[in-house]
Amino acid sequence: MGSSGFSWKLADHSKLEKGKILAMVVLDGWGEANPDQYNCIHVAETPVMDSLKKGAPDRWRLVRAHGKAVGLPTEDDMGNSEVGHNALGAGRIYAQGAKLVDLALASGKIYDGEGFNYIKESFETGTLHLIGLLSDGASERGAKRIRVHILTDGRDVLDGSSVGFVETLENDLSKLCEKGVDAQIASGGGRMYVTMDRYENDWDVVKRGWDAQVLGEAPLDGDAVVTLNFRADRMVMLAKALEYENFDKFDRVRFPKIRYAGMLQYDGSLKLPSRYLVSPPEIERTSGE
Repeated sequence: MGSSGFSWKLADHSKLEKGKILAMVVLDGWGEANPDQYNCIHVAETPVMDSLKKGAPDRWRLVRAHGKAVGLPTEDDMGNSEVGHNALGAGRIYAQGAKLVDLALASGKIYDGEGFNYIKESFETGTLHLIGLLSDGASERGAKRIRVHILTDGRDVLDGSSVGFVETLENDLSKLCEKGVDAQIASGGGRMYVTMDRYENDWDVVKRGWDAQVLGEAPLDGDAVVTLNFRADRMVMLAKALEYENFDKFDRVRFPKIRYAGMLQYDGSLKLPSRYLVSPPEIERTSGE
């Protein structure tokens, strides 16, 4: 039974027998869409998987796990386990991650929500700290002092490419300065070394980010902090450190009184963070029909 009292029933399958136990196995990360010399699945010996595929070809399917098929903006956008799981679980395509943020920015809806209005209270006298991606949208809505804490990526992009990204960022910040906005890079570091650990594997990673982003520029009291990542897994730990008053994973030295919001809500069960700029997609048809 659904939570609203409706019964959930799928139509009978045309080929599968009734009364049988059915297992649906999803091979997370099994990439065979581009069989070339750089594809480990293509190059490796995979006799078990080959036998399963050849033994029951009608029960083996490839699913698209990137781009528009999982609610990302373009076909050039890489997928990840998170968006893939959400798409499979919903059974349909909803805007996720970057696309959800892009739509909110394009429509201006991001600036009308509770989360943005909350951090906006710091714009007049405080500093807006952006951890993650760059956006000049906030400067057009009253932010006078902006500090960007950049996390460079040595995992999903080519080595050395961060130099070009920083130059682009510096040019954008210079344009803001010409408009009278005090905008600067405040800290930086590789994302695999500072700030962006996940699954509570290594709190020292988050502590190194805390030391640079929070303790390196004092005082932060009264400032606004926004973590702009739209993927949740590597932001949950930092969100806990920024939001939880009773926190014991490492010595924060001090716990500044800030207005903190995430780009998205990173953990729905923990309601973390409690304020965010972009709301989750509204999913209809959940009553069992």
